[in-house]
Amino acid sequence: MNGAHQGNLGTAEKFRKYYEQMNRDERELILSIDVKRLNIWIMLSASLIVSLFFLDIVTTLVAMSTRPGFVERNMIAATLFERGFQGFLAALALKYYPLLPVAVVTCLKPQGNRFDLGIRMVKVGVLVGLIAGNVLYVFITINNLLHLLR
Repeated sequence: MNGAHQGNLGTAEKFRKYYEQMNRDERELILSIDVKRLNIWIMLSASLIVSLFFLDIVTTLVAMSTRPGFVERNMIAATLFERGFQGFLAALALKYYPLLPVAVVTCLKPQGNRFDLGIRMVKVGVLVGLIAGNVLYVFITINNLLHLLR
């Protein structure tokens, strides 16, 4: 029984060392990211999503004014659009509001302290989220445009 217990400790020690090395490697990788270049990619991706938001809004407004049977599929937006210009402004605010944290994250600068890793991780997460949002809104915008061209 003692030998089996020591064999488990050896395996546990191997896993611990493996994960410690993996954590060091991940930390080095993230800390090696150039923050200025990352900020450029975040701003480019944010600019693209702002443009796609705008195209989504324009195509929705065109469809609402030219297609008598058009129905907005987003129930929150549909309810706000029914309330006239004030509802439209509220819908715009709700559409662009999620980009405020992106602006804040872009302004975060590593200070050479213990928060550098966290700042870089948050920036990478924001970039991944923006890229996913861009892919989604490319499909939404293309779908809207195809419906307008029918």
